[in-house]
Amino acid sequence: DSPFLYNNCKFDIRVYVLVASIRPFIAFFAPGYLRICTDDYSNDNVENHNAHITNFHVARDHPKYNPETDSIDGVRSRISFEEFLDYLKENDVDWNNPSLLRSHYRKNFFDLYKKKFSKYDEEVEEEEEQPAENNNNNESDDDKNKENVSISEYLVNRIGEILSLSIYAGKLKMYKTKATGGSQFGILGTDLLLDNYGNMTLLEYTKSPALRMSPEFLNELHSDVLSETVDIILNIESERNKHEDRDNIPYEDLLNSTKHCLSSWIPLQTEF
Repeated sequence: DSPFLYNNCKFDIRVYVLVASIRPFIAFFAPGYLRICTDDYSNDNVENHNAHITNFHVARDHPKYNPETDSIDGVRSRISFEEFLDYLKENDVDWNNPSLLRSHYRKNFFDLYKKKFSKYDEEVEEEEEQPAENNNNNESDDDKNKENVSISEYLVNRIGEILSLSIYAGKLKMYKTKATGGSQFGILGTDLLLDNYGNMTLLEYTKSPALRMSPEFLNELHSDVLSETVDIILNIESERNKHEDRDNIPYEDLLNSTKHCLSSWIPLQTEF
């Protein structure tokens, strides 16, 4: 009922997941881009697909869609995740929910993300330098001890947590499937929805995500994701070849074999 809007339009966040190994189970995620509806969001006309359905095929089939600008009447249908973080910062977005903007999640998701986009490192450092305000509300001691984080950090960490939990559920099913080989791999697409209160919901996984090469930012994103995937898989296979039992290699050994080539992909937590 209350999706968070980008310039008055509904959107979802496309994020990629790479299952790089089944045994041991190793997975990564890469924040991708926003898929944006091209009509202003309104509950008055739920039959307006261009206001409610974020799938790119809806925008592409619009009679006014301009493939050269990836827009309809000047409204872009896709933007990068980094552009969205800039939008949040420029518009001083505040979900007025302090409990969301605390470090409940594994910080290394965002720490690794910052290696590629160093400007968000400065954003967090600026917030950490601000003195803590006296707080006389009913926060628990645990809440008071948790470190305040930026919206950017919250989003990346929350995505990492949701995908870690969901991919863990899939891991259990993969282990029970006899036809699943230990060295199989695949790229999945996931879509997440953000609401006005800062909550995030996993909408779906897709097993064959489109990796389009236009507009230019998607060309760069998908080229990086694909080339890095090849490097990861080849490094994992090279490490497997060092062991007699290819399906019983320590998790850390295989993961460490990929660390020197990680830029787009961030390791998910696959054990709880």
